[in-house]
Amino acid sequence: PSWVDLPQEAVLKREEEFFTSWLTGVYRAHDRKRLNFFEHNFEVWRQIWRTTERADVFLFVLDVRMPLFHLSLALFRFLSRRFEGEAGPGPGNIIFVVNKVDMVPPEFVELWSQYFQRRFPGVPVVPFCVPKSGSAHLQDTPSVSALLAALRSRRVTKRSDGRLLVRRAEEFFCARRGQEEVEEEAEQRFRHPRTLTVALMGDPNMGKSSVINAIFGKKVVSSSATPGHTKHFQTHFLPLNRLGDDASESDEGLSNLCFMDSPGIVVPKLDVPRSVQVVFGSYRIANLREPYSVLRWLMESGVGLVGRHKLDKYRECQEHSKPLSIDEPWTPLSVCEAYARKRCFFTKKGAPEPYRAANNILRDVLNGRGVVAFYLPPGCEGQIGSMRELAQSWVREKEDDSDDEKDWEGEGAKRRHEAESDVLGEGDSDEDEDEDEDEDDEEDDDALPAAVHGGKGGNVFQALFSDSEDDEDDSD
Repeated sequence: PSWVDLPQEAVLKREEEFFTSWLTGVYRAHDRKRLNFFEHNFEVWRQIWRTTERADVFLFVLDVRMPLFHLSLALFRFLSRRFEGEAGPGPGNIIFVVNKVDMVPPEFVELWSQYFQRRFPGVPVVPFCVPKSGSAHLQDTPSVSALLAALRSRRVTKRSDGRLLVRRAEEFFCARRGQEEVEEEAEQRFRHPRTLTVALMGDPNMGKSSVINAIFGKKVVSSSATPGHTKHFQTHFLPLNRLGDDASESDEGLSNLCFMDSPGIVVPKLDVPRSVQVVFGSYRIANLREPYSVLRWLMESGVGLVGRHKLDKYRECQEHSKPLSIDEPWTPLSVCEAYARKRCFFTKKGAPEPYRAANNILRDVLNGRGVVAFYLPPGCEGQIGSMRELAQSWVREKEDDSDDEKDWEGEGAKRRHEAESDVLGEGDSDEDEDEDEDEDDEEDDDALPAAVHGGKGGNVFQALFSDSEDDEDDSD
């Protein structure tokens, strides 16, 4: 809503009235059963309004597993039309950042990049992979270099002496003239004429905070695997030594690039199953009263939870001391009970805790630990067979690399332990016990490569399909 030349109290009142009117209109126009779980907190929407007012360039951070589900077409069109009205035709001020590309084979990332380039011509698509926490290579990541290169190609609009000027974003890749302006600009609501403000937008759990930390080469904002961790927008000026090819480690001070981390927000969508909302992070797992229907959706979609977690030998019915029939199909409840026995999730009376097990399984799926469900772009339905075979080969290579790394680490730990035993004079019995414990830990380790495993022990990368482009209006 318009707020120019109004006192603060009048602005806040107008914004609240505007939001209430919009929310009421959404529920009047659509059946509640068709609507997804979207953001109702007025303060979060206000943070998004402030972000769109202050930012010059917008990075739409999307999860590679289902990018179209996380892309708000309404927000994209609003920002695109506003910029075209100010700057005219030409390069815009939006970039698509397809995050978490290490979860899927590179060929799938290329399919989505080609799709976005066809559907949104002129908008750069940057595949991004956030390094693991504590990685020694955090200072040198190809994803950051590609993102900064795309940022240089954008145009922005700035006001000077009452006029609206179109400038290249590359002009702001330089040192700031005064450090005292940092605190002063924190209260600015309009786009600052001497600063290039870059805002990261997207749904919760897209990794926006992790992307900013990767750009800066260190932790500057707090991040969490729990969706909705960021509550308010935060601004940070990029150091000069992080500007890419033109920078050097000896450069000191800050640049004119200001990155803004905004809270994730879920916009209204129509006809999205609750299971899809949970698996892809727009509905919090902690808010689920009944998680078994989501597990059923995963199992019916072909996700082999039994084979992935090796639950066959944990299916024994402890109450009757005999296993169930092999031919009896697995149910979500039986999967959760077997998983609870494997992880030793028991009540005080010794009964398995299926609800706790279900929450753990869903969190693994959400965070891509061992099981990844993802969608192919529209128009690629005929490639599911070849893509499945390609993904299986990719998963096997990842598992072989992971096994080799574990073997190398295990040998190193064994040698270190033997050296310590020689110094301390320890016996062989302790060493044997430690080796047995290491083997048990490896069997229960959940940190396997991101893949969907088949129910019969084979590795099957489940490729799901997104809806056709005819439904794009519903996503608004």
